[in-house]
Amino acid sequence: MRIAFVQGGPGLEAVEEQAARLRKLSPDRYQIQPHPTASARQRMVEVLDGLRPGDELCLTSLEPLRLDVGDVAQVLVDVLDRGANLVLRGGDQVALDMAASPDARRVLESLASLHRRRREAPPTKAPAPGHELLTEAEVEDIRRLAQAGLSPRRIGLIYRRSPKCISDLLGTADELGARRRA
Repeated sequence: MRIAFVQGGPGLEAVEEQAARLRKLSPDRYQIQPHPTASARQRMVEVLDGLRPGDELCLTSLEPLRLDVGDVAQVLVDVLDRGANLVLRGGDQVALDMAASPDARRVLESLASLHRRRREAPPTKAPAPGHELLTEAEVEDIRRLAQAGLSPRRIGLIYRRSPKCISDLLGTADELGARRRA
């Protein structure tokens, strides 16, 4: 069975234009959702879940899926794994026939795999602003400012560090300097 899925909404082509383009593929059934509501999303899920081997889902673009790129890739891999196909019709011609393009399937599988790994990976914390490493030149400048009489608080304001961080650095820098001289 060939199913044409059409969905309207902001940023999407008009429903009538999508239906006219997909009509050229001679679908057996149309699923038309004029607005991107929660029930329209549920119907899209039902259409995707209902695809059987040999079925084709026809779209004018992937935007009606309303998913992140990684989720779209996973959905399309799932559709292909079930033996169904996805046909994208762009303009006057078929833009992509997934079953006829093994390279497209490999790219989708790679994207889906990357998306799964990123979801499963523990979240990484980005360093807070000002906690990146200091360069050797900055350490030398901090040492010079301290020798000129600036307080750790004032130096910390310049380099966006806490007074304790500057004090610790000066203590460490003094120890390193003593080791280098020895």
